Amino acid sequence: MQKAQTIEEVVYLLKKLYIENIQSLQPDPTNKTSYHNTIVKLYDKLNKSMNVSIEKKTNKYFYDYFDSDTKKIKKTTTINHDYIGSLCRLRREQVYTKDIIKYEINSLYPMVISLIYHNTDRIDDLSYYVYLVDNKNEIEKQLSDNEKFMFELLINYKYGILFRIYETLITYLMEGINKIIEEIYDDDKYLDIIYLDTYNFFIANTIEGNKLLTEKISKFFKFKKTHYNYGFFVKKKKYFLFDDEPISKGFDAHNNFYANKQRRNLAYNISGSIW
Repeated sequence: MQKAQTIEEVVYLLKKLYIENIQSLQPDPTNKTSYHNTIVKLYDKLNKSMNVSIEKKTNKYFYDYFDSDTKKIKKTTTINHDYIGSLCRLRREQVYTKDIIKYEINSLYPMVISLIYHNTDRIDDLSYYVYLVDNKNEIEKQLSDNEKFMFELLINYKYGILFRIYETLITYLMEGINKIIEEIYDDDKYLDIIYLDTYNFFIANTIEGNKLLTEKISKFFKFKKTHYNYGFFVKKKKYFLFDDEPISKGFDAHNNFYANKQRRNLAYNISGSIW
């Protein structure tokens, strides 16, 4: 059988795989291993069914953040649980503020895997996956909503799968990400960054803040911007965003004091007195 070589052929392959695996792609809380195995099998099928060529595109900033000695990325069957976690920063707890911009990095971990592929020779066997990541937007345009669901699973689950294949890749990956994020945070001389959590940055809507985030993030990643009228940042991993309806992070929407009516009233009360 001829292997998929173009975007159109890859799209056809993805549609075919969705139909063949539609039942097993439904998450089963009683059998997470089976669900995980389905994803792994799909990766294997894609690897065997795609024959795509990728022109490596190096990033001139890559080795400013990622160690040039990529030999430390070793392939192994041993799982190393001692890896670096994500970053979360809050200027101070219990911050009420208005006119907020959220910068959200698109597909952070897949994009970093792509960066490593393009700038090193350590994961050349992932060409099929990097092709999907690099052409994500174009591929998604040709998929139905249900097919996009499968495609998003295939894009996003690879980070966890790699953890089982490359003993130190996750540490290498997180070291680079954290250096990028720390530099953005440290270079915020006007203290416009209110809160950040790895791929989400909440900033005061200022010229300086937007310039800093746009310039720094666009060196590596694509991102989307969302505006919020008001925000209440309580502590790490816990905050509220207010527009027509409040959005909460880190609070139980049904049992927490701030839930439902109390939360909406809080938003409206803040909006009249916020600085």
